[in-house]
Amino acid sequence: MAARDERARQAILRHHAELTDGVGSRVASLAGTVTAGEPHQAALADLVAYLVDDVLTHALAEEQSLYPAAAAAGLAEQVEAMVAEHRELDLGVKALARTVDGPEAAGRAEALASLFATHVAAENDVLLPALLAAEGTSLADLLSVMHERYTAAQALAEAARDPAPASERPI
Repeated sequence: MAARDERARQAILRHHAELTDGVGSRVASLAGTVTAGEPHQAALADLVAYLVDDVLTHALAEEQSLYPAAAAAGLAEQVEAMVAEHRELDLGVKALARTVDGPEAAGRAEALASLFATHVAAENDVLLPALLAAEGTSLADLLSVMHERYTAAQALAEAARDPAPASERPI
């Protein structure tokens, strides 16, 4: 394995850990407010925003970079299942965003966190090793494409939240 590809694998693993921790801490915050009987709307909004802006954006970038290479490396069925999990996450986030009841929101959030953690583990343990072993595949190059797609998707998400032209936005 080339050192460059190993650095790319480590970067992906770190980002997956950051995303998993980000989801977990926000789910815990939501659950804590609900358990304490405090207003939970801000914690819910923070979780939904993180899921949309970071997790789902990351998922889309994976689908446009890592997943085609993984499918070509013989993991077409695994990739299909992972894309289905992305759709399940997306639908779950939309349902969570519409949830008003605190205990229901906390339950939905826990289920999403569990799904995401399982999904990330499969990517880390199955997808990444297969990509590293695939002849003619550079994980570093795939990560570069993924990063470009992730950055572009985040910019689109930001623009959707703030419709003012970039030149008119405060710095």
